Amino acid sequence: MTNRQNRIMDWYQQSDHHLLVTGPRGSGKTTLVDWFDQSVGPFAGYRSYKSGDITYLSDRLEKTAYPIGRIGRQRMEPVLQGFERATEFLQSLARSDHDLIVLDEVGYMERRVPDFVDAIVRLAKNHRLLIVIRQTEHALENRLTELGRYDVLELSPDEKWLVT
Repeated sequence: MTNRQNRIMDWYQQSDHHLLVTGPRGSGKTTLVDWFDQSVGPFAGYRSYKSGDITYLSDRLEKTAYPIGRIGRQRMEPVLQGFERATEFLQSLARSDHDLIVLDEVGYMERRVPDFVDAIVRLAKNHRLLIVIRQTEHALENRLTELGRYDVLELSPDEKWLVT
């Protein structure tokens, strides 16, 4: 196993904290989470992906997808109807008995959808979360303390990592 894989396995086996995985584009955040999901999971939650000009959130277990973003004039703009459906999905997870919920990723669009961010914070009250967050400009920036106890795994493209 790589250092990254060892670190995420150690966290999973020994910690009851949430884990925030961050790093620049191309640092391997989603690759690490996919490896973890295949090695230990599958875990409930969502995965984001882009297809053409649209970004989707996909239920990790059921594979239902919600369009949450569309390329606008300058950057990705939220699709509010898709976020409403994704919020309902997160609310259903809050009522579930899953030990761990994986959210890949939380970015800047979510800032414009407070109900979605509220649903993530509520999930953190009764479920352990593994969340991939953008290194900068993400919707949880001002709400991290509401998650409770968490560890941060910061990835870099050259395989070095930093835990805070």
